[in-house]
Amino acid sequence: MKSVTFLIKPASSLCNMRCTYCFYHDVAKHRETECMGIMREDTAYTLIQKACEAIEHKGIIQFTFQGGEPTLAGLDFYEKWIQMEQEICTDSMQIYHSIQTNGLIIDKKWAEFLKKHQFLVGLSLDGPAEFHDAYRITAQNQPTFARVLDTLRLLDQHQVDVNLVSVITKTSVQHPVQMVQTLKKLGNHPLQLIACLDSLDGQSENSLSADEYGQFLCQLYDCWLDDFRKGIYVSVRLFDDVLRMLMGMPATNCANRGLCGGYLTVEADGSLYPCDFYVLDDYRIGNIHDFSVAQAFQHDIYQNFIHQSRQRPHHCTDCRFLRICKGGCRREWINNTNPMCKAYFIFYEHALPSLYVIAKQQMSH
Repeated sequence: MKSVTFLIKPASSLCNMRCTYCFYHDVAKHRETECMGIMREDTAYTLIQKACEAIEHKGIIQFTFQGGEPTLAGLDFYEKWIQMEQEICTDSMQIYHSIQTNGLIIDKKWAEFLKKHQFLVGLSLDGPAEFHDAYRITAQNQPTFARVLDTLRLLDQHQVDVNLVSVITKTSVQHPVQMVQTLKKLGNHPLQLIACLDSLDGQSENSLSADEYGQFLCQLYDCWLDDFRKGIYVSVRLFDDVLRMLMGMPATNCANRGLCGGYLTVEADGSLYPCDFYVLDDYRIGNIHDFSVAQAFQHDIYQNFIHQSRQRPHHCTDCRFLRICKGGCRREWINNTNPMCKAYFIFYEHALPSLYVIAKQQMSH
C-alpha cells in the first residue's frame, strides 16, 4: 500500500462532556460493550507495527485520534506513541497525526507536544457562546465555551495547526451569518461545519430539516462568496471539496467521493471497523492483534460495506448533481432514500454556477 489511514479511539467512548447530540454516544449504546476503556500499550504497539508493515517504501501513514474524547487517554499515552513510532517506523515513511478534541484538558504541556510533533488539531466549537453552550456541556452540566476559547488561544500561541469543527444544530441552523462571523473573528482557521446527525433509531429532537439546512448552506455560501470576491479566502471544507472536484481533483471528504472506505477505525481494545459511524457489533471485522491491515481490508465485512455504499438512494439516478454530490454519506440514508437530499439540491442549485466560474479561474492561473 502507498498510504493507509487509521481513525483511532484511544479512550473509546469515554468523555468529560455530555453533548446532547453526540453521535458516538449514540453508537456506543447500541453495541454490547459500550466502552472499551483506554488503549493498552501493547495494542498501540501492534497497531503501529502493522501499519508500518502494510506500507511500501516512502509510503504514508495517517493516525487520526478521535473519541469519545481522545485526550482522556493522557499525554503520556501520546508521548509513548511517538516513542514507539520512532522505534518501529523507518525514516522513509511519512507519518501524519491529527486529533479531534473538545479541548477541555489541553494545557501548555499538551500544546507544546502538539506543536513539536506537528499534530493537526480539530477543535470542537459550535459558534457563538449561546449556540455552543446550548448543547456542549460538561458532565456536571456546566457550559464550556469560555474554556474552549482559552484552549484555542493557547494553541494559537504555540502555533499549532487548528481546524474549527462545528456541528450545525437546531439553534445555529437559523443563524448562519452570525455563526460564520463569530468563527472568522477567532482567527484564520479552516472550518468544518457538520449537520447534526439523526440517531440510529431515527429522527431526534436535534434533527435538522432538509429545507432549513439547505437554506443554511446557501446563506453560509453567500458569506463565503462575498469574502472571496474581496480577496479573502475562508476555508470551508464542503466548499473546498466542491471546488476540488470541479477542478478534477478528488474530494477530501468520503461523503463526496461516492464510495465508503479508505481507512480503518480502531477501538481502544484493538477492534477494527470500516467506518467511524458504524463502530457497531455487526460491523466488527476483528482485532488488530489477529489481522494484518491487508487482511482487514479484504475481510468480507469490509468488502460488503464498500459494496453497499455503491447502492445509492433510488432518487440519485436522474439527479443532475450526482457528479458532485455522489449520493452523500450513507449514514444519512434511510430505506433507500436520503432525507437530506433536498438540502444539498438547494445548495448546489444556488452555489454551483459561481463555483464553476471560480474553478475555471483557478485552473487558468
